[in-house]
Amino acid sequence: MSSPISEIMYEAFLRCIYPVTRLMPRELESGEKRKRLLNIAGSFFVLPILLYYLIVDIRFHEQSDVFIDGGLSLMLVGGIFVLSRVKNGVWVYRAEIMGFTILCCFNAFITPIGESSLLWTLLYPPIVFFILGIPEGLFWFAGMFTFDFIVINFSNIPALQIYSPDMRLKFFIVLSVIAFFSFAYEMLRWHFYKQLKRRSDELASALENVRTLSGLIPICSICKRIRDDKGYWNQLEDYLIKHTDAVMSHGVCDSCMEKHYPEVYQHRRNAEKVNV
Repeated sequence: MSSPISEIMYEAFLRCIYPVTRLMPRELESGEKRKRLLNIAGSFFVLPILLYYLIVDIRFHEQSDVFIDGGLSLMLVGGIFVLSRVKNGVWVYRAEIMGFTILCCFNAFITPIGESSLLWTLLYPPIVFFILGIPEGLFWFAGMFTFDFIVINFSNIPALQIYSPDMRLKFFIVLSVIAFFSFAYEMLRWHFYKQLKRRSDELASALENVRTLSGLIPICSICKRIRDDKGYWNQLEDYLIKHTDAVMSHGVCDSCMEKHYPEVYQHRRNAEKVNV
């Protein structure tokens, strides 16, 4: 049971991302809609940060950093533009993940300013799993993890001397923990989504098989026959069998039994009195 605070926060979050939903095409599949919301909202959040670093790099004449930050900013803006017009944005997601991969490697291996340069890579697991899903996200993360492990521990790049052995060990431990929880969360989300979709399909199938009678049904006040759309009078049970999924089981009510079978009726009444 969700708490009132969680509901209030959720409503506030929906209001914040409402402008983002207006940039998406209509009739998106729920999984694609989730990815689209996360991608576009994340782009709006990351763009000011990239622009800040771009201004700083321009001020200090860091040409390589200007190229990376400017290129990623243009990629995010272009991704928002494309995602607002297409229904399948998988190639946009892959391009953005590739750009983020280049940024992580550039900060960690080319121009590290300290041990904190590795921290950007810690964002890699949740981003690739939440946006690309389990199979492809696992592929991207495994490639990134293997590449980082080999370069940091077995390469002779002078810039990597800034990372102490203790920092390297802690980095890969924390990266593995974040990757595990990101993978587990996405796996559970996928599992419950499949269960919900299966229940929804079963309910839709059941509703399709439900047949009901509605509207004005003309019925004879004497013989209780029903007139169909073609003007023919049908027995009540025939009409119900034809227009519903009901199965008729015939019997004789007490009034009709007393009228048409008085001996059987009197015998049943006497038997009931004896049993009482």
